[in-house]
Amino acid sequence: MFDEATHAYPDAEARRHVESLIATVCEAGALAKARFDSDLRLDDKAHGDIVTDVDLACETIIIAGIRALAPTHHIHSEEAGVLDGASDWSWIVDPLDGTHNYVSGIPLFGMIVSLCFRGEPVAAILHDAHREETVHGTRHGPVFLNGAPLPALSPEKPLRSATIGWTQGYAVGDDPTARRVRDRVEANAKRLMATWSPVIETMKVLTGKFGGMVSYDGEFTDLSAARALVPALGGKVARFSRGGEDRRFVVGAAPYVDALLAEIGAVMSD
Repeated sequence: MFDEATHAYPDAEARRHVESLIATVCEAGALAKARFDSDLRLDDKAHGDIVTDVDLACETIIIAGIRALAPTHHIHSEEAGVLDGASDWSWIVDPLDGTHNYVSGIPLFGMIVSLCFRGEPVAAILHDAHREETVHGTRHGPVFLNGAPLPALSPEKPLRSATIGWTQGYAVGDDPTARRVRDRVEANAKRLMATWSPVIETMKVLTGKFGGMVSYDGEFTDLSAARALVPALGGKVARFSRGGEDRRFVVGAAPYVDALLAEIGAVMSD
C-alpha cells in the first residue's frame, strides 16, 4: 500500500513532531478521565453518532497544541472538520474516540492523533485515557508504549487462537455484506471483539493482545494510526473491497492478515 519511493518522508522530523505533542494529548486524556462518569452535554450527529462537551474540550486542547507546534500544518479533526494549512504535513485527530462508551460509563476511550506526509499516515499517538497509557512512533519505527519499545508482531499460533477486533462506520447499519464478513471472521478466530473504540483495539494489536482488526467502512480517523504504526512492527495493512472503497482494511500481524483476507475474499466473491 505504501510505496516508500513515492511517499518518502523525513522520519526524524515526523518523530520530533509526535514526541512534541505527547504531553498535549495526555493533557486531553487527563481532562477526559476527570470528567468520566460525570454530567455531560450531548448533541446528536449523523447516523446515530453523538458528540459531548468533553469531545470539544479535548479537541480544543489538541488543536491548540498542533498550532503551537506547527502553525502551517493542515488539520483534519473529527469535530472541527478541515483546518487548512500550507504544508506537506497534516494531522488527523479524533479528540475522544469511543464517545458512546464514554457516555455509557464504559472505560474504553481515548485519543487518536496521526501525522501524515502528503496525505499518507506516517506517525501517530494513541492514548488510552482511562489507563493512562500511550503508544507513539513512526512508520520506520521504533514504536513505544509508555516510553518502552514494543517488539515485532510475530505470532506463533494460528488465526483460530487469535482475538480480532471489529470496527465499522456508523452508517453501515445492517449491511448484509458487512454481516457476512463479520460472521466469517468470527467463525475463524478465537474471538471477535467490537469495543467501539478503535484507539483501544489498535493499541491491543500493537501490543500483541489482539492478532489484528478489521475495519468495515470505518470513520476516517479509525485506522489512521494503525496504518502508520502496524508496519513499523512488521505487521501488515491491507485493503479489501471489490469497488475500491477506501475504508475497508485488515491490519495486524502479517500471518493473521493473510488468513483473514482469504476468508473475507471468499465472502466478498459470493
